Order: sequence, then structure tokens, then C-alpha cells
Amino acid sequence: MQKLLPLAALVLVAQMPAEARIYTFVNMPLTGSQAGNPTSSGKGFVNAMYDTATKTLTYHVKFELTPNATATAAHIHGPGDVGVQGLPVKYELTGVPSADNGSFGGTLVISGTDETELLTGKWYVNIHSSQFQSGEIRAQLFENSSSYSGVVYDSSTNTFAIKDIVIPKVGVYDAEFLIQQSNTLGFTVTKAGKTR
Repeated sequence: MQKLLPLAALVLVAQMPAEARIYTFVNMPLTGSQAGNPTSSGKGFVNAMYDTATKTLTYHVKFELTPNATATAAHIHGPGDVGVQGLPVKYELTGVPSADNGSFGGTLVISGTDETELLTGKWYVNIHSSQFQSGEIRAQLFENSSSYSGVVYDSSTNTFAIKDIVIPKVGVYDAEFLIQQSNTLGFTVTKAGKTR
């Protein structure tokens, strides 16, 4: 004979919140070609972590622009796929140094519908400059948490633990490369597990 749960138990089950998850966006490359600017020599990386419990996106950006260009603004744009230009600004990123290179970071709280766009690769970071006012370098944000096991970002130490990273439509980055680049990424990078 099948045992039925009391009504109170069913109500409790129905009210349980969804499990919180941490998603990462590690070493999203900033390039001029993604922004439609093949003459730009600008480059950089975006690192970010998204917490579904707090709806908070923590980000850090490191960049170098074309010589004599000055960063004027940085935004998250979307929704749209790789190569689609001129999308609306979703969020302004603050603290951008008015220089041809530097780094900045911060946090922002996003809404529920924006969460879906972020986690399906529909957003990009765009850094605008005095030479490329519509945006000099761009990085499409692809969530790459599945490349890792366990928690990969420690907010108390600002540290990523990284294995090989497969970034869709961009390529494979291995931990040794990332460790060599750690000083320019703005994060301390430590090896976790085997690399290829």
C-alpha cells in the first residue's frame, strides 16, 4: 500500500527554493575583431563569477588599447550572439581608468530575465575608446563552469582555481598558460588537477 505524504509536507516541498549555483566566465578574451575593428591592436581579458543565490555578477577586466587611445567607458551589451554589433547597453561598468591600459572591477545585481541571457552567452563586454567611440574591444561572455569540479572562485582571496578551459567558439586554454598570464589577468591563478 502506497503511503501518502501529509499535506503540510507537500507544501514544504513546493516552497523549497531552487539550489543556488556559482557560474564562472574565466578569461573571456577582449579583441578588436569581435568589436568589428580589425585595425585595433587592443586586447585584454574579462573574468567573472555569477551567484544565482544573490543574483550578483562579480567581474574584473584587464585591458590594453591601441596606442594613444583612451578608454572612455565600458558596458555590458545584449542580448545577442557573437558578431552582432550595436546591441543595447544592459549595464554600465564603473571604475574604468581614463588611459590606454589598466584594470577595473566590481559587482552588479541582475534581474531574473537577465540571468537567462547571461548564462546562455547573449551578453558581451565592450570597452569604448577615444579612437573607437562605438567600442574598441569586446568579449562575448560564455559561461565555462562545466570545465571545473567544485567551487572555482574564492571571493575572500579573489582566487580562481583553474583546469583546462574550453571556451565555446573561441578555443582551449590550459592551466599553464593561465598561470603564466595571471599577473595580467588581475587574478591569482592556481592549478587544480591535471592539465593536458
